[in-house]
Amino acid sequence: ILKSADRPKTGPLPSEKGRVVGVVAAKGGLGVSTVALNMAISYKKATNARAIAAELKPGEGTWGIELGLENKTGLTKLLEMGVPDITARAISEVLVPTQYGVPILLATNEPRAGLLAANTQQYRAIIEQMASLAEMTILDIGTSFHPSFDAIIENCNELVLVIDPQPLCIKQTRVLLDYLKPYGFGPIKSISIVMVNRSRADMSMSMSQIEEVLGMNVAVGIPPSGEQAYFSMTKNMPLALVQPDG
Repeated sequence: ILKSADRPKTGPLPSEKGRVVGVVAAKGGLGVSTVALNMAISYKKATNARAIAAELKPGEGTWGIELGLENKTGLTKLLEMGVPDITARAISEVLVPTQYGVPILLATNEPRAGLLAANTQQYRAIIEQMASLAEMTILDIGTSFHPSFDAIIENCNELVLVIDPQPLCIKQTRVLLDYLKPYGFGPIKSISIVMVNRSRADMSMSMSQIEEVLGMNVAVGIPPSGEQAYFSMTKNMPLALVQPDG
């Protein structure tokens, strides 16, 4: 990833596609949105390459609230379009610029917008066009229960699975890993495990136990950081920038 810093900073050529990384979990409430947003901001900071972050869950948007951003209807507008109308220009018009250098596609938290999550063809077009605009596009997919989950992951070059060190989550993630194999994740496409731990060590599975159940290594474990997370929310600041060296 860091080697991409040597590439031109103007984004891919029109005939090229940037890399698409989807962030997902086998159940809700594990921190997928937080991991996806902070990955995009950290990638931009480390490489200065063009990156886009996108929420893909209409009716469940959180980034706009967390960062104090307006125009939370970008995803809704795109999902309501006809597929031929979803162009790179249409994407650019609804991306929200941020002071962190990462434009964001925001999802509304209006519950009725959730019905749009089944617009599979629109999702395919959205992801394809975003990939033409940036070297790295990071998708907040949410859970594998997303109505358009299969269409979304088919358009991802790589997946990041977020887990917590609890037995139920690990068992569910094992099932998800098996589901992803026919899509090439593991043998062909890259897949990584990120553990977000928000509980005491004596109430959690050990890293070795988790890796034994999943049959693969955990790429990184993020320890509990309640104070930083609270400060992040109250100051509308991404968690990765609260303590940049932490």
